[in-house]
Amino acid sequence: VDTTLMVSNLPLDGDSDDAKTRYGCTIDQIRSLFASYGKVAIVKLRFARANTQKIKEEDRRSKGTSAPLGSAFVEFTTTEALQSAVADLVAAAEGEEPKTKLTLNKNELSFESMKTWLENKKSKRKRDAEDGTPDQASKKVKLDDDDQKEEVKVEVKEFALDWKQGCVVRIEGLPTETCDRESIRAALEKHMGMDEEEFGKAGIYVDY
Repeated sequence: VDTTLMVSNLPLDGDSDDAKTRYGCTIDQIRSLFASYGKVAIVKLRFARANTQKIKEEDRRSKGTSAPLGSAFVEFTTTEALQSAVADLVAAAEGEEPKTKLTLNKNELSFESMKTWLENKKSKRKRDAEDGTPDQASKKVKLDDDDQKEEVKVEVKEFALDWKQGCVVRIEGLPTETCDRESIRAALEKHMGMDEEEFGKAGIYVDY
């Protein structure tokens, strides 16, 4: 959390509701944007899971249920590098402009620290709970098929994990098209009863 930047408005190739949509940029292109701030350890493109997007049934069967969100996590090797990037790319106050604006393939990018992103996400969940709005994670998956909406439930298989601090767990047989680091992390968070911030503070690292 303390070394990660959230990057939004990344370019996409295709319609955001189309299962064939892909990112219109590469990880190396994103990484090169931040070379002046410090060494980048990881660039993780973000994908939506089934309950956050509209996908036709035929595409869902052939292409899986993930689609690009147009954002990514950029993890630096040091907190100093993140602080340097935030000071340059994030506006100091609401209504102000950042010192530097970055574009990628004609898209003007927006930035915030992962800590701020998590705080905003938590605040939104709290407001939704107060307003009686269900959280996305508790909603049923909704699919559009020839203008007829069908609701299906996502089945999550139970698993047992004897987790000990300092151990390394290797998982094999994961689907290549629909699985990424964030989906593995989300499954572990749910199993361990943690939110994203608690998971990060526990020192658990997921790589894919």
